[in-house]
Amino acid sequence: MQVTSDMNIPVTHAKIFGWYDNEFGCYVNCMGKLAKYIDKNLI
Repeated sequence: MQVTSDMNIPVTHAKIFGWYDNEFGCYVNCMGKLAKYIDKNLI
């Protein structure tokens, strides 16, 4: 029996890397608050 260092292993999973950009989340949240403020005070 011959042993080699090369093995064919099927890929059964993948890793997904990402990050949450808090700056954009804060921007959307602040825009929502601003829209509520304008709606409440102008109408």
